[in-house]
Amino acid sequence: MRYVIIGNSTAAIGAVEGIREIDKQGEIIIISDEVYEAYSRPLISYYLSGKIIEKNIYYRDKNFYVQNGVALHTGQSNVQINPETKIVWIEPGSEQIHYDKLLIATGGKPVVPDFLNGGYDNVFLFHSFDDVKKIDDFLKKAGKRQNVAIIGGGLVGLKAAESMFFRGQDVAVVEAGDCLLNSILDLKAGNIVENYLKRRGISIFIQNIVEEKEGEDKLERLILSDGTILECDMVIAAAGIKPNYAWLNLKNLKVDKGILVDEYLQTSIDGIYAAGDVAQAYEIISGEKKVVPILPNAYIQGRIAGANMAGENVRYRGSIAFNSIPLLGLNIVTAGLSNCDDRDSEIIEEFRGEFNYKKFILKDDVLVGTVLIGDIYRCGIYRYLIEKKIKITDFKQSILSPEISWRLLGRAEAGFKGGTY
Repeated sequence: MRYVIIGNSTAAIGAVEGIREIDKQGEIIIISDEVYEAYSRPLISYYLSGKIIEKNIYYRDKNFYVQNGVALHTGQSNVQINPETKIVWIEPGSEQIHYDKLLIATGGKPVVPDFLNGGYDNVFLFHSFDDVKKIDDFLKKAGKRQNVAIIGGGLVGLKAAESMFFRGQDVAVVEAGDCLLNSILDLKAGNIVENYLKRRGISIFIQNIVEEKEGEDKLERLILSDGTILECDMVIAAAGIKPNYAWLNLKNLKVDKGILVDEYLQTSIDGIYAAGDVAQAYEIISGEKKVVPILPNAYIQGRIAGANMAGENVRYRGSIAFNSIPLLGLNIVTAGLSNCDDRDSEIIEEFRGEFNYKKFILKDDVLVGTVLIGDIYRCGIYRYLIEKKIKITDFKQSILSPEISWRLLGRAEAGFKGGTY
């Protein structure tokens, strides 16, 4: 049996370990567009800020591939697939690789606003290890404090802002939406994060887009929709991530926001699976198929896909969105439908000081989402309650109490195992 995996990040590593748990002898080939062994993408901001060194960024020991009998092809940016012949081409007209089972684990791809396209010397992405190495080289060569404009106030943009802050740069974040982290925070929580970052010295421009730009070989000024002129020595594009499947040209492959997969993580094409940030799979709260781009989910999907490729019949039972974000000393945790405020929801919230906020979203006495800013104690318990869809009728008015949280978990475990909830 020959297994081919396209992509070499978290989902791919999970797939290798899932395959090897079942099949010790089958041939495994990984094809990657990057030149590195698998690394933890969330750690690139810590590398750039100087909190970790390069050897600490890798996801597994350097002997992982040898120990698991994996042939690794790196630096391959031009890949094609023929499902009818079960052939993968590396550089068309060059090497052909036959597969019995194929996994697409190509993750996400940065969204770059049109105005940043143009080959500017001082425009950077913030997605890969190479991206942050380029930024690092630029800062070292500059040798002085830089004005850094970051386009996008989502998770990637704010981690980029944090890195630049720790490198001693002047940082401005431009966000088109009504608040920072608007994919996971509502306006109230987003404003708390905005005020915290402003207090630390980062400039924030909400509900703004770049209307004009100045500069030829490099961008020198950005003119925002509110009239603000940003002088910029460098610009970081962090306007979002989308599933990386546009390179595929497979007529029978069903896609939506990502590559659609069934409960076994197989795509609409027999023998081809997808896992990680490129896959659109079952999401627990909505009961719909969604892209949930978080690292633990990518690993779990990869491991299940790998086991099923090797002949098992393991169901993927779904995921919920869960984000844990340390940001310049402010801890932020969100789970489930964390920015939901529809009329059918019941909201329980609490402020304890300027930068300490808890919010719980319930529907029919079932916890469906939470936001914790500052004090994130017991976040694992809340995540458990969301995942298991357990009614908390008897305790919902006490959900803010740290003393009652362990009782909640105990009741949740007992009720779930006994089938009473």
